[in-house]
Amino acid sequence: MDIVTLAQVITSVTNLLFVIVLAVGYYFTWRVSQTTLEEMRAQRTAMGRPLVIVQEDYESLPELDVAIRNVSEGAARDIEFEFSVPIESSNGFVVSDLPYFKYGLDFLPPNGEITCYWDELDSLLPFLEAKDLRNGIHVTVR
Repeated sequence: MDIVTLAQVITSVTNLLFVIVLAVGYYFTWRVSQTTLEEMRAQRTAMGRPLVIVQEDYESLPELDVAIRNVSEGAARDIEFEFSVPIESSNGFVVSDLPYFKYGLDFLPPNGEITCYWDELDSLLPFLEAKDLRNGIHVTVR
């Protein structure tokens, strides 16, 4: 066997070994990513169903805020809101027409919160009584 033939055989064997090493590497990478995906699915289902609430926030009285809260350990996705009557301030601004109420939210992280200013408590109470909303406003969150 001459040197040229020997060089061709060695090159072919080396190329074959290189392809085999790459294939094994891709296989193990795929296996690790599948394991990670299974763990993420298990973690998401173990956290339970997300619980999103909309409520008034009294933390900065006499200003009153509306708060959207995810009170669960799981992330909430594709959140939609439906109000029994519009949330309106005493000056006529409709808070429930804000984009995140009107079009919903794509994502709210675990224990996440979004607040927005509603009104001053002293002017809001007579306004709500005049609209006969003593029983409150009911919000459906999906």
